[in-house]
Amino acid sequence: MKKERKLLRVADLQLNEGQLGWLPKNPRQWTQEDIDKTAASIDEDKDFLEERPILVIPIPNTGDFVVFCGNLRREGAKAAGVTQVPCVIYNPETEDDREAVLRRSLKDNGSFGRFDWDEMANNPVWGKFDAASFGIPVWQAQEEGQGSAGGNGGGDAQEDEFDEEKDEIHIRCKKGDIWQLGDHRLMCGDSTDLETVKSLMGGGVG
Repeated sequence: MKKERKLLRVADLQLNEGQLGWLPKNPRQWTQEDIDKTAASIDEDKDFLEERPILVIPIPNTGDFVVFCGNLRREGAKAAGVTQVPCVIYNPETEDDREAVLRRSLKDNGSFGRFDWDEMANNPVWGKFDAASFGIPVWQAQEEGQGSAGGNGGGDAQEDEFDEEKDEIHIRCKKGDIWQLGDHRLMCGDSTDLETVKSLMGGGVG
């Protein structure tokens, strides 16, 4: 497939709305907050787009281009007042070329891997950055009086009428039990005990 790297005007880049027929509308969605965060990121590191250019395809007889990888980056650049952005112009000529474009479009929108939240939370190097501004979800502590992250509200704990001697307790799990929940594992145990954590992680904790 023929490709050319070139600096293009943001005004000449159209968001993918299905203009090319064979290329479906961009399936990724975002909010104004996402655009603002992307704009701030571009403004902070203007050469970032040099390393992650926007991928485009010429729209016949218009002089414009449709973005198939980097629609949000295009919106962020526009919001940041950037007038020209690095692009790679694709010229698909065969079905295999079009298949490659579709595949790369999905890969660009995909989310691979996971963050090590313990590393993110406890390593002071990462703590210097505002991860949320980069679109990375972070745990937010609750304000005093708002209750816990999993609760429905604040206030003092209320006593209930549960009587352990009167009501039979059905034990459904015991210490050391491990469940596989999709990609996650859940264990009944003491998270401060290294051997317990090793058991949960399959020996992956040193």
